[in-house]
Amino acid sequence: MLYSCHFRFFILLIIAVITLCLWIQPQPGAATLINNGRKDSCNRRCGNVDVLYPFGVGVGCFYNESFAITCNSSSSSYVPVLKVLDLEVIEIPFDPYNYDNLTGVLVVKTPLVTTCRGNNNDDGNDTSNNGDGITEARWTSANMSGTPFNVYEYDLIFASVGCDGYAELYNETGGFVLGCSSVCDPPPPKGLNKTECIGYGCCQRELDYETYRGYTVGVKVDKRSTGCRSAFLISKDYYFGATHASNMTSIPVRLRWNIDRVHPPIFPGRCRPMFSWYQGKRKSAIVFDTTMESFKSKTMVENLDFVFRHMLEYSQRNAGGGTLLLTCAILWSCWLSKTRKRRKELKLRTKYFKKRLEEQGSTNREVIENTRLFTIKELNKATDNFNKDRVLGKGGQGTVYKGMLVDGQVVAVKKSKEFDESQWEQFMNEVILLSQIKHRHVVKLLGCCLETKEPLLVYEFVPNGTLFQHIHKSTKEFLLTWKMRVRIASEIASTIGYLHSDCPTPILHRDIKSSNVLLDDKYIAKVSDFGISRAISIDQTHLTTRVQGTFGYLDPEYFRLSQFSEKSDVYSFGVILVELLTGQKPIRAPSSEGGEEASLVEYFITSMNDSTLYNILDPIVLEGNAKEDTMIVANLAKECLNPRGVQRPTMKEVAVVIDRLRNKSSSSVPMKLNNSVNA
Repeated sequence: MLYSCHFRFFILLIIAVITLCLWIQPQPGAATLINNGRKDSCNRRCGNVDVLYPFGVGVGCFYNESFAITCNSSSSSYVPVLKVLDLEVIEIPFDPYNYDNLTGVLVVKTPLVTTCRGNNNDDGNDTSNNGDGITEARWTSANMSGTPFNVYEYDLIFASVGCDGYAELYNETGGFVLGCSSVCDPPPPKGLNKTECIGYGCCQRELDYETYRGYTVGVKVDKRSTGCRSAFLISKDYYFGATHASNMTSIPVRLRWNIDRVHPPIFPGRCRPMFSWYQGKRKSAIVFDTTMESFKSKTMVENLDFVFRHMLEYSQRNAGGGTLLLTCAILWSCWLSKTRKRRKELKLRTKYFKKRLEEQGSTNREVIENTRLFTIKELNKATDNFNKDRVLGKGGQGTVYKGMLVDGQVVAVKKSKEFDESQWEQFMNEVILLSQIKHRHVVKLLGCCLETKEPLLVYEFVPNGTLFQHIHKSTKEFLLTWKMRVRIASEIASTIGYLHSDCPTPILHRDIKSSNVLLDDKYIAKVSDFGISRAISIDQTHLTTRVQGTFGYLDPEYFRLSQFSEKSDVYSFGVILVELLTGQKPIRAPSSEGGEEASLVEYFITSMNDSTLYNILDPIVLEGNAKEDTMIVANLAKECLNPRGVQRPTMKEVAVVIDRLRNKSSSSVPMKLNNSVNA
């Protein structure tokens, strides 16, 4: 009976909404503004592209100058060009679910960036030869700062086609984002699908979640190259793999646009907005009259009564008190509908979450008991509504906030940047793995919150930042001594060895790096960020998956074959050892203006082979440190960085060596490794 009453109520409300939209007709004063989006003199098509509002061709046909389209004539047709960025428009998609018309996408055409050995390409790219046998081509997009447009990374793939050389992507400030390379010799393994872009003649990388206001694509080939290399940033919907990539001549890229929500335009063919309600941390109500001649704005709306007072003012100016009842009913129905939907989603999420945890119960019943479900009210209070002053750090996956629970416990709350249903598995993966791991050198997961669109993870708070910060941003007040570096390396190695060998189900971390190692109040290391980690069966030797991780730490064998094994974690740990030895970052900055970024691993291996290791060591490492200790760690790092995974030691073997070094007395006989080299 109750359900039937609710159903009838919603039917009546739907009829009321339709009646209101039909009843509120434009007043004479509104004609000019509304017709700007639909007047007969506006050309709504250029070539094969429908020019949808807020875009337009000609004065008065677009929302503002940022959305002006120039319709240029070509030999066979007309070509639409976005004037503010000088980019050809391929499509202006219509989104039937975008009810407010304040955001949208625009597909534009960008060039294919290509260079060949010894050639100067006449293709609009900047091509140069630096005199060292390196030929480079670059293309830089227009800077979108100050415009409503941006490049939204979750839509995009960075890909490159060719043999030898490599491709790079930079952000609008020139900072390195990522790169990739591919080879044609040796040929790919038998049975490999030639259309897959996994390092043989073609490479690709998916970008982390980030918004950029511009970018630069660069490709380089060296004197060994006999062919050409091309690179491009492309929207996922338009990319179909290696075969497709080799035949492309221009590249479609999807841009996002956003209109200021405080002063939105009136769009034709829809009910005009009477109020928009919610701006970040502050609540506000904005009420428009039908002529858009005036609007009133109030901030700090704490309850619906304030909104109703705005609606009363609106109805008194336009249609009398009769409108108020209808407006209140619509507002109430919207609130009720959203509340019901939110509760239903939360119920389904919680059910799915507990079901997934119960699936682990056969091996570890404590998983369910140890995973606390926080409410958003608790976390809002703990983080002061996710105040920007509480930010501990930002990464590709999200932002981490410092908070304090009501019981006084200090926590770190991880909030994802973007989240959709496809990422539930990654979220559940991290919760399940961390709930099973009980190790003093692994960051403890306290629980999570399912009440928001982006589920939140709550960890123990680790106060002294990351190992990366202490290696590369050390101060005179605190220096990471050699003794501390060896101890931290031992703690990391033993932790990874535990994950690989001592867990009930072996775990591959897949993103070992110095910024994922946190230091507590006593500078004890704790490994964090298990978002892309995977559990494997005991008899499983590797995991075949798309390449994920951090450039500079990636195992080259995994990068080429998309097969991740425990030896890939060993390689990443080897990079951390080199960081601890040299104090340098995995991707070294150019040594001179106009120079190139270089791999720290290659620099280190070259120094080892040339017996010049001590020229690149961090001065802190050289102070008060026995020479043989340095060589033990350097030789161990070199073994971890062996290009062939099968020839690398296991993490258990690595941990034993470092632990012996950490605990050995001054009279101990220096330890030797297989295949060690001398500096």
